[in-house]
Amino acid sequence: MVSFLSRDRRPADQKAQRGGDTLKAMESFARGGQWLRAAQLAAEARDDEKLIRYCLMSGLGKVPDGPPLDLIKAAELLAAQKRHEEAILLFDRAGAAMQAAESARAAKDPVRAARYFKQASAWLQGARCLEEAGKLREALQMVEEGCLSLERAQGGSLSGAGRLEDLIGLRVELLMRMGRGENAARLLLPLPPSPRKAQLLALAGRPLEAVECYLGLGLVEEATQLAVLSPERDRLQAQIFLRTGRAIEAGDLLARSGRAREAAEAYEAAGDWGRAAYRWEAANDPARAAQAYEKAGRPRDAARCYEAAGLTRQAEEAAARATVKPVNRPRPTSRALEIAHRCLEAGDKARAASLLLQMQPDEADFGEGTLLLAPLLLEEGFAQNALDRLQQIPRDAARRHEMEVEYWLGRSHEALGQKDVAIASFERLMARAPNHRDAAQRLAALKGTPVRHPTEAVDKLELDWGSLNTVAPAVPFPTVGARYEILAELGRGGMGRIYKARDRELDEIVAIKTLLTPEDNTGEEVRLLREVQICRRISHPNVVRVYDIGRFSGGLFVTMEMLEGVNLDRVLEQETPIPFPRVRFLLGEIAAGLQEAHTQGIVHRDLKPANLMVTGSRLKILDFGIASMAGLGARLTLEGCVMGTPMYMSPDQLLGKELDGRSDLYSLGIVAYTLVAGREPFEPADPTVLALRQLQEPPPDIRRFRPETPDAWVELIDRLLKKDPQDRFQTAQEVLVALASLPPDLSA
Repeated sequence: MVSFLSRDRRPADQKAQRGGDTLKAMESFARGGQWLRAAQLAAEARDDEKLIRYCLMSGLGKVPDGPPLDLIKAAELLAAQKRHEEAILLFDRAGAAMQAAESARAAKDPVRAARYFKQASAWLQGARCLEEAGKLREALQMVEEGCLSLERAQGGSLSGAGRLEDLIGLRVELLMRMGRGENAARLLLPLPPSPRKAQLLALAGRPLEAVECYLGLGLVEEATQLAVLSPERDRLQAQIFLRTGRAIEAGDLLARSGRAREAAEAYEAAGDWGRAAYRWEAANDPARAAQAYEKAGRPRDAARCYEAAGLTRQAEEAAARATVKPVNRPRPTSRALEIAHRCLEAGDKARAASLLLQMQPDEADFGEGTLLLAPLLLEEGFAQNALDRLQQIPRDAARRHEMEVEYWLGRSHEALGQKDVAIASFERLMARAPNHRDAAQRLAALKGTPVRHPTEAVDKLELDWGSLNTVAPAVPFPTVGARYEILAELGRGGMGRIYKARDRELDEIVAIKTLLTPEDNTGEEVRLLREVQICRRISHPNVVRVYDIGRFSGGLFVTMEMLEGVNLDRVLEQETPIPFPRVRFLLGEIAAGLQEAHTQGIVHRDLKPANLMVTGSRLKILDFGIASMAGLGARLTLEGCVMGTPMYMSPDQLLGKELDGRSDLYSLGIVAYTLVAGREPFEPADPTVLALRQLQEPPPDIRRFRPETPDAWVELIDRLLKKDPQDRFQTAQEVLVALASLPPDLSA
């Protein structure tokens, strides 16, 4: 009666449906124009003809003219018109689960879509829909069901199963998001190598396996980039060296990082049995050390190690071999060595060094020449060059000059800050020749000093002449001594020049910076000399190398590494927006260089794109010219002035506070912001205005300039740019760890 008086058929329709009369309810809904409800009942009644008609009336308001449509064609027509509810009913009735799933996904109903994808055995798509809906546990369950289903279908084999690989990849991602990283890593290991597997292994906290995976695929650059960003940088880089035929470099790197056993194995792989033996001794494995000494032709050392290992018979046999002395035959002395001796007697060390550097390892007197050259190189600060030459001495020559070789090896390691290796060298020397030179005093001094952080002696730092109050020489091509030939001017400012030059003695291209110093300006010279001391203290692939300082008429000059590349500010002009993976790589390079400088107690104080150069596969930090060093008791800047570039200066630097590495990390944050946003955080303005903004204003939301910036990147940059140093990252190593933890696809 109510429905009759109100003309509303819904109460009657609902009553008919509750009474179980589906057909009557369906007809009633259709007469009332409720076509979707009628279609749902038609689907329950399996009445395909009425289902098609009702769905078309609901979606299109009419049944199209022409031949009757079947379930699939009617559903496709409705889906094309974005009438997904009606299309899903028809696809479902037709058993077309994939099409039903796609329509459900288009209708923004991911849970319903996941059910249909599961019916179609499209496990990956179904799990992705559940992940999108935030149902991680249900997504993981669907992935696991899919894995079991595919494994059964393939007899449990994983090889060649692309769909299974994809499912396992998603399973790993889900486990990582749920905090189950170790479970994720175990799933990845049986899979065949692929770039995706390497990315997921890195994300799961297994960088060594990730690097192995990349190397197995021949992707050395990707492996190197991962190693640079990892907290286990040295170990991973050593693994890359081993896999690419550079076992000696791997051994050196592992030795410097204190991994004696791994270093010994690397040296053995390279056939360098002498250094392998040293490392086995450091690893407290005298038996392996003795075997290595035997292969190195050093039976006396082998006997000592056999005895320490309790292998008495082998010790006696090695000692007996050590008593058999070879017949000494006079050898002719090379012309270069004779002239070098005469030059040294005349006090011409530079000429002697030039001659000795030309000698090759296959020359008969290479060993004796190297022992003359080593002290000259060490005196000039080229400890790594000295070490490299000493390690190239042939085995027979090394045995003839065993004590001297051991002594200068110790001196080289000492100069490089490799304290444990230097101590081992001097202790071996003392065991055989207690009074050799000043080995006893050096050993005592080393044991009484704190451990310095070992460094890779590859590159050093460049100077910034902009902080020196001088007048540049008017002559564009000055004479800076007979050794250097000026080839071209590379740059100039009001206070100095930089030139491309050739080192005539070494036949190498170098860069030279000149500074004209007034006769009464000794303070500037003192500061400059102190800066060179700073620069030569640092040795790292991500900083530019400084060779030496000298004088020319009226001024000073510094020689340094000649770089081929472009400054980062030029990269920003040409490449904006820079892809996130490249930004991460560049920031990792900068942070790695800063970590080494900060370890030495050195703060850059002027980090900015103009002081960063991209050279091939590396980025190098330039211009530590206004750097300060902890413990020197003096700031190497113009006295009474705050030096730096206001746009990139930290609040603590602007306030003239005592600085540490965290000030550079703020500058790194400005660089990071600029790389991501394509512009600096604050508008260019008067230096005073800029300083006030740095002190008082937070940087603008980076998503104003790059909306797709992931949350993890926003958090990283925000933390670098905290006004209070206590709230920033505390070390550059922490920044490297944070960079390594960014999502591998950099889009989530």
